[in-house]
Amino acid sequence: MKIVSCLVAFVLLGVDVWSKSCVHLYLPLKAGGYPYGGIGLFSNLFGIEGSVVHITNTGAAFGIFAQAQYGLVLTRLVVTGLLLWYFCKTKLSYRETFAFALILSGAIGNVLDYFLYGHVVDMLYFKLWGINCPIFNAADAFIFCGTAFIILSKLCKRSYAHKPS
Repeated sequence: MKIVSCLVAFVLLGVDVWSKSCVHLYLPLKAGGYPYGGIGLFSNLFGIEGSVVHITNTGAAFGIFAQAQYGLVLTRLVVTGLLLWYFCKTKLSYRETFAFALILSGAIGNVLDYFLYGHVVDMLYFKLWGINCPIFNAADAFIFCGTAFIILSKLCKRSYAHKPS
C-alpha cells in the first residue's frame, strides 16, 4: 500500500510544482480588486470569490518567522526528514499511509520552493462573504487535508472503540 501512496505523493508533488511554476512564470504579483491581478475562478458564488493570484511568502503560515528564513528552511528539512523516516519505518493503516502521503507531498513541495524561488509561491485566494482568507498553495492544501484526515481517523476510531455493545 505504501507504494501506491508514494505514487500518489509524487503525482501530487508534480501538481504542486507545476502549478507554482505556472503562477511564477505567467502571473504578476497580486494587486488591485477582483481578480486581484490574477485569474478569476468565480465571483459572487453565494457570496464567495475565488481567484488564482501570485504572492510570495518568505515565512511560515500567515508569513510568521519571515525574518528567520534560514532557520525555517532548516526546521522544514528536519521535520520533512522525520516524517519521511516515520512513514518508511512505521506500520501504518491504509488511511494513515494515504494521509502521510498527502502531508509529505505538501511538505516537500514547500521545501522545494525555497530552493527553486527563495520563497514559497502562494496562489489560491478566497474571499468568503467579505472576509479575506489567507492565500495558500496546493502543498498547503495537501498538508491540511492529510492532517485533518489523520485527526478525523483517530477521532472516529476512538469513538467507535468506546461504543457500548
